[in-house]
Amino acid sequence: MQLYCPFCKPINGSLIPVIYGQTTCSVCSEQLGWVQKTGWIDPLFNYNWNNLYSNYDARCKRFNPNDPCLQVFSNKRPGSDRACYNALVALVSNEMTKDRCITLPTYLAITYWKHYSGRAKTKRDVCGKIIGNMGNPNFHNDLAELTNYYSIPLAANEQAIIGYLKKMNGYDMPGIKSFDTIPTRATLLHMVFPDVVPLYDEQVLIAIGIRNDKIHHKDPSRKYSYYQTYTTHIWELVQKYSQVIKGNFTETSLRILDMALWVVR
Repeated sequence: MQLYCPFCKPINGSLIPVIYGQTTCSVCSEQLGWVQKTGWIDPLFNYNWNNLYSNYDARCKRFNPNDPCLQVFSNKRPGSDRACYNALVALVSNEMTKDRCITLPTYLAITYWKHYSGRAKTKRDVCGKIIGNMGNPNFHNDLAELTNYYSIPLAANEQAIIGYLKKMNGYDMPGIKSFDTIPTRATLLHMVFPDVVPLYDEQVLIAIGIRNDKIHHKDPSRKYSYYQTYTTHIWELVQKYSQVIKGNFTETSLRILDMALWVVR
């Protein structure tokens, strides 16, 4: 697989290719780190972890605490992206513990959190369909049935995670209906298993040198293959940076890595 420098802007429309083991980019001179197990780039090689929260917050200005998609937090709405994420993890944990499933208003909030920073049309279409079906008992029943399956513990195993993602096949739910909607599927699964399942996003893939032609491959099996390798990659980075992460942040290590990659993309 051809990887590209995550720090360089395209020159005359062309990306700057790099090869495994290359220590610096020949164009921007940024240092490149690597993960041996995957052969993918580690863009956090020289990252200043002390600035993670402020850097991340600066990237999340489009978050709107008053969006109707966050009605599940009617009593006390989270004021930022990070606060919303933490509130969602706590809410999902409570619902799974109490009822062994996730409610539709919670799923709507998860979908908003996933899509608010991306294409406005995607967020509007997906969230709009969920809002339009709030009174549809089939939607509630499908979501309850699906997420009840996730009350079974999930081991930190790439194939097991892929199996849990594919379990969503056949459920006519906006955001996860299509076989290849891995980012939203992974977000839902991450909220249930925040210490096992990595979040997945086009921007964080760009941060490790993988570009859109790979992310949007027409073959769904290839997309799942990329996510499986990405999972291995993130777990390796968590292990690599465990000392700097542990005790310095409130979120899980997977979430911290996700925020850092979102910042350096």
